[in-house]
Formats: sequence, structure tokens, C-alpha cells
Amino acid sequence: AQDLVSFSIPQPEYLPPGFRLEGVNSYRYPDLPSWVPQPFFVELLYYNDGGEELLLRVYSIGLGDGASIASLNLRAPPIEHAKDVEVNGRPGA
Repeated sequence: AQDLVSFSIPQPEYLPPGFRLEGVNSYRYPDLPSWVPQPFFVELLYYNDGGEELLLRVYSIGLGDGASIASLNLRAPPIEHAKDVEVNGRPGA
């Protein structure tokens, strides 16, 4: 996996017993600005004998010295927060 990318891929400090690395996927987005490193991210797929999967996704964008992300919420907001909108007098999608 490390040979596929120009950034460091962290190794998990802990994996539940029986999990092992079984696959690596890399994702490129060629239409992004040229300053965005490619591949944009890699996924390391760990499986156990029962077919359970653990996924480690590593992004290539660094935040710079002293910068960090305190949290990242990838969950969608509840559907009741969705609103119908109009764009230029037409229903928005």
C-alpha cells in the first residue's frame, strides 16, 4: 500500500484478534486542482475469518504544521432538517 502513495500511511495501533490486511484500494480524482495530491485517498481493508470487515481510509491532504482536525462527522443530518428550496424560481434538487 505504501508504494502506491507519496504520503505516509499510518498503521493501526490495535486490530481485534483475527483481522488481517486483505486489500488496498486507491482513489484518484483527476479533475481536482493540480495541487491536490493523488491518489486522493487509499483504503486499507482488514478482514477476519468470519468475513467481518474493518476499513482504514487515509486522505493525502495535509493541514500544515500545528493544524489538526478535532472531529469529522460523515453522517448525514436527520431528514427532518431537509428543506424544499427554489433556485431562480424553480424547485431545487
